[in-house]
Amino acid sequence: MEIRDRFKLVREALGLSQAEFGQRLSLERSTISLIERKQRNLTDRTIKDVSREFRIDPLWLDNGEGEMFLEQEEDDEVTKFLAKVAFGENKFHQNLFKTFARMDQSEWDALEGIVDKYLEVSGKKIETD
Repeated sequence: MEIRDRFKLVREALGLSQAEFGQRLSLERSTISLIERKQRNLTDRTIKDVSREFRIDPLWLDNGEGEMFLEQEEDDEVTKFLAKVAFGENKFHQNLFKTFARMDQSEWDALEGIVDKYLEVSGKKIETD
């Protein structure tokens, strides 16, 4: 497996489109596409940006050694869970989290309102930031 294959795996594991992935890296969608189709090489800068932005182990990205994601703090269960979902075989879970990844702020606000209403009706309370 080449570095460009692992580059694509990162994007897919995060459930991002080429455009969304490129935006996070300040790259055009066409650049992401060319890299994934092996028509363009990754620059050292892009490798560093991917590692920093998505907490990817640069050694894994470069040569496949170790784990994709850098070690997280013990309380950072979300990132580990998302990686497990991304690499799992349950399409429902993957599609659900792809949906979350594509939501804009107004959709997140609406979802938070629904959860708040549910908690009010059920008499439960949850802390949010």
